Amino acid sequence: MQSLDCVKGLPPHSVTSDVNLCRPCSLAKSRHSPLVTPLRLIVNTPGDVVVVDFMGPFPISFDKKSYVLIVQDHHSSLATLYPLRQKSEAPRAVIEWINQFNNLTYFKVKRLRTYNGGEFTSKLFNEALKARGIVHETIIPYEHHQAGKIERTNWTIAEAARSMLIDSGLNVEMWPYAFRHAVWIFNRVLHAKNKRTPYEIVTGRKPDLSPLRMFGCKAYVHDMTHWKDLLPKAKELSFLGIAENAKGWIFWDRKQRSIVRSALAVFDEQSGLSETQPLTEVSDIQITNLLDPSMIQEVEAQDQSFEVLTMAAVLNGDSPRTYQEAMRSEEAKSWKKAMEEEIEAITRMG
Repeated sequence: MQSLDCVKGLPPHSVTSDVNLCRPCSLAKSRHSPLVTPLRLIVNTPGDVVVVDFMGPFPISFDKKSYVLIVQDHHSSLATLYPLRQKSEAPRAVIEWINQFNNLTYFKVKRLRTYNGGEFTSKLFNEALKARGIVHETIIPYEHHQAGKIERTNWTIAEAARSMLIDSGLNVEMWPYAFRHAVWIFNRVLHAKNKRTPYEIVTGRKPDLSPLRMFGCKAYVHDMTHWKDLLPKAKELSFLGIAENAKGWIFWDRKQRSIVRSALAVFDEQSGLSETQPLTEVSDIQITNLLDPSMIQEVEAQDQSFEVLTMAAVLNGDSPRTYQEAMRSEEAKSWKKAMEEEIEAITRMG
């Protein structure tokens, strides 16, 4: 300022930026700025970098869960969700995810990035990673940018789950199912500059959205236990998501406070504003599992007897009561095949 003749009375020597740092200023004016360094890692394929993060604690759920563990492949954005009772369950879930990813895809996990929490610093966990040739990287505390896109993923999934839970009218204790449904959708939509969904990037197949229904919508689920003609043949339940490791859906029975899995259901997604949708055949639903690369290889061995019975079942009408009625019906061929397979099954059982 003295050189510009703005003030007077300053010492004759000039102060330049080469002078030693001012200690009080360094202590008082410290700011948190991300460390900008050249990328030391180029992510080219799924599995190159996998990031793990927690969400929670949440209110204790119907099945006693309090936390959410998110495992995300950095390249494809594919995310997998594990509801947990305690954070200590996380290492086992991560190893399970790695084993399935390595076995069910054409890719291998190379680097795992986690927060430096006690759950991931155990000797047993790190030895398991080392045995699989995986480099374990930890995120510096408060440097959330090192976690990459998983922070944004958490926010997106949590917002979607919250919205679905509110719209469904279900109790907050059902939040794990809302989160799972949100992740199922997240993996089947486009993100950022990708021209393919996370599911397709990892599996090589376009996702099938035919099993998708509105979370919490009304569903009339066929009751396989009813025997009396005057009792209802279906129960009115609430849709919770796609079944894991099975061909069908998950439903919530509010009266019995129980989870029901079934492939025989008619959905009412508009609560009477339109006619109910036709029954979806079980054969149209792909097998899924909690690991979303889960759908990477279809299980070839199918329960054909169950599939035939499902296709022959009609919720909107009466089932034939005699052999003659079955043979006169439009589904005669299916009924005959079902009976033959049932007899064969009984014979095998002795």
